[in-house]
Amino acid sequence: MTNAAIDIVWLKRDLRLRDHQPLIEAAKSQNPVLLVYLFEPELLKDPHFSARHWQFVIDSITNLNAQLRPMSTQVWLGFDSAVSVFDYLHKRFTIRSLFSHMETGLMNTYTRDRAIAQWCERHSVKWQEYAQSAVIRGLTHRHDWQKQWQAFYHQPCSDIPLDTINWQYISQPEPMTHPLPLSQLQRQPGGEQRAWSVLKSFFKTRYTRYHTDISYPEAARRSCSRLSPYIAFGNISTRQIYQYVKTISGRNPDHKLAINAFSERIAWHDHFVQKFESEHAMQWRSVNKGYSDFAYEDGPVAQWLFEKWRNGETGFPLVDACMCALNITGYLNFRMRAMIVSFACHWLNLDWRRVAEYLAGQFLDFEPGIHYPQIQMQAGITGTNTIRLYNPVKQSKVLDSDGQFIKKWIPALMHVPGAYIHTPWNIPALILTMENIHIPERYRQPIIDMDARGPMIRNTLWAYRKRPEVIEESARIINRHSLPKDKH
Repeated sequence: MTNAAIDIVWLKRDLRLRDHQPLIEAAKSQNPVLLVYLFEPELLKDPHFSARHWQFVIDSITNLNAQLRPMSTQVWLGFDSAVSVFDYLHKRFTIRSLFSHMETGLMNTYTRDRAIAQWCERHSVKWQEYAQSAVIRGLTHRHDWQKQWQAFYHQPCSDIPLDTINWQYISQPEPMTHPLPLSQLQRQPGGEQRAWSVLKSFFKTRYTRYHTDISYPEAARRSCSRLSPYIAFGNISTRQIYQYVKTISGRNPDHKLAINAFSERIAWHDHFVQKFESEHAMQWRSVNKGYSDFAYEDGPVAQWLFEKWRNGETGFPLVDACMCALNITGYLNFRMRAMIVSFACHWLNLDWRRVAEYLAGQFLDFEPGIHYPQIQMQAGITGTNTIRLYNPVKQSKVLDSDGQFIKKWIPALMHVPGAYIHTPWNIPALILTMENIHIPERYRQPIIDMDARGPMIRNTLWAYRKRPEVIEESARIINRHSLPKDKH
């Protein structure tokens, strides 16, 4: 007696039920459809992911199950390697076809996908993968990429009534035998319905100051869309967002600059993911091989500097406030992300790989395809981008002039006078005594002297930039990754 044939929709970073081509294609077969999500040991142990990410995933699956409850089904969870789980399901049901989106992930997910492709071939299971964005697998140039981007984003979103699908139900063992590391810290909750709520709230009022507030650490927390975690885990697709923006743009002519600035970020998303898809080795080596022997700080000193930076104890108020906010909430606006990377990789001379791995675990919206190209760009090791040696004091005075953000995240500086909030080491001892101000010693003597280190850092960075091997690699990178208009 043969087992009943089923089709499986393998959910990865696409935790939604709409604009989901794999789900639509699986439904066409009329075979029972089982939704599967895997908590793979390789990813649970991966330092790029932390408890906040798994909590977001659980939130997302909980929301999917709430939507699926009227159909008497749910997402089935597997707690083992993908090959082991599909082996089990195949023996129990006989998998006819496997449907999923293509994934641009870390090396371990790429290795896993290759193993699943081999497993499918051995067991005569047809694996059908679909593009989730305009990113093209195996692309070696960008000659027609913009046209293909336009074509993808103007395709209608793929939806199907959930009650028309022939669902396969498998009960989930209770209690879970594989407890997950979950986070109780402040953070955004996950879920498809939550993603749409955030999108609509953004375009109700918050978006009007998007283009003016995007660089300011406190204002950006309100005026930016805050959609990035939902995009990263696929609660909503970038195509859904793009088409939603198109429907409202004509109705809001007074805020065209804000809408255009936001729309550009949607295209920017796929542009950077395509870079990573085309050259994924940038996860562990500089995309510009001319920087392969760059001498970073090493040994106990590097460990000490890293710990101070990671814990928000550098003595530079804005840097520390950013790290505290990030560690607690999982969010930081783009300009501040660039600054903390610049501070770590330039001012502290920490290896960008160590910085990248730590920040991946903190950013709730960690997306490998954006994370690594951006880290390398801010670390100044591409040879094609401007070297940004952000001065945290200057950034602080310009972007948090009244110290509101600093005082919010570093209560120890709450009573520092405004004139000294950016440089508390300059507070005269007399003022500290007369006003009874007590601040941690690190704000009297930060971990580095920027005036002393600055010239050395600039000389090192620009000397490397002029190396023949860096220049040669830069030409290769531009040819491979730049859009045609960027070559001129």
